[in-house]
Amino acid sequence: MSLQVSGTMKNNSLTIKVEGRVDSASAPELEKEIFSLCEQNPSEKVILDAEKLDYISSAGLRVILKLKKAKKDIEVINVSNDVFEIFEMTGFTEMMTIRRRLRQFSIEGCKMIGQGGVGKVYRYDPETIIKVYRPEIQMDYIERERACSKIAFTRGLPTAIAFDVVRVGDCYGVMYELMEADNLASTILNHPEEEDYYIEKYASLARTMHHIQEKPGTLHPASEMFRSTMGSMSKWMTEEEIRRYDSLIDLIPQRNTLIHGDYHEKNVLVRSGELEMIDMGDISQGHPMIELGCVYCSHSVFSERVIGMSREKAMEVWKKFCGYYFGEIPADVKPSFERVLTWIAAIRRLPFLCMSPLSTRELIDSVMAEAFVDVEQIKKDFDILDQKLFQD
Repeated sequence: MSLQVSGTMKNNSLTIKVEGRVDSASAPELEKEIFSLCEQNPSEKVILDAEKLDYISSAGLRVILKLKKAKKDIEVINVSNDVFEIFEMTGFTEMMTIRRRLRQFSIEGCKMIGQGGVGKVYRYDPETIIKVYRPEIQMDYIERERACSKIAFTRGLPTAIAFDVVRVGDCYGVMYELMEADNLASTILNHPEEEDYYIEKYASLARTMHHIQEKPGTLHPASEMFRSTMGSMSKWMTEEEIRRYDSLIDLIPQRNTLIHGDYHEKNVLVRSGELEMIDMGDISQGHPMIELGCVYCSHSVFSERVIGMSREKAMEVWKKFCGYYFGEIPADVKPSFERVLTWIAAIRRLPFLCMSPLSTRELIDSVMAEAFVDVEQIKKDFDILDQKLFQD
């Protein structure tokens, strides 16, 4: 097959498909085509799609090496086993990300058993499910979620075992073990006689997770979840207000505590009376109050949409959760705890409100008032909480 090179831009990434055979005769053409595409399509990242690359010689490898020097962020994907061996033998797998060609699966006839913000979950066979991500979800995010699941599992936390990353049509997917279980929210609503038992387990699981300390830099900082959605704010907030919001996030003390990042009753399953966590893509390290503030936000604001409970019921569960998590919070600590809790819930909520077509100026202003707190007061409150509640 003669050499063919084509490129497409998406999400500030240039994907270049290389088809055919690259040897000393065709390498100059490959170099010319690749650098022409890079010049025509300025991008931060270059992805070489080698799905139909039959062979690459040392001359072709030197073209990729030249591209690596010009573009720091480069990866090669969909590499066949034979071509991967060439990259591995020559040390390229240590210099850049080289991904093998993924197995292709079909979900035709498979029953959809769940749906979330990044994709859908299908039962593939009696023991396996496939989480199929939306087409725009990049491999970096998927690999991170799979890696996070592995980290949680190896730290002794109960979660689904993740297997291969695969292709499902034009989308990526991850194979997981099938967990025949109901979620915690449904269990609490359908079995009120066991409510306290399961809420205590729910709080105990959070406490266990929050006692795990990771080495600095093992996972991304939990506080970055607030910054990741800042782009939505420009419709409602001035540049100065957005900068102020950004600076407030720095008030959260840095910690290496493992946190789930989206911990609520729909992301906890009940199997044989025990709890197991799912949706591990937001696992990170940071202050436990980030987690607790987000849990509080889910119960106080997004109860029906996120966990399928009325606000009244969700707040009842939240109060029991807090009681089991902390025991009795000292009276002199409660004001600090409540201020920080309300503040984190507000900075968590604000970007999503800015994205909602149902938001009003009055609503945005009220949440901004909760988010734009007195800096010195919040610093004092965190000092008190770290001394009295989080003495790891």
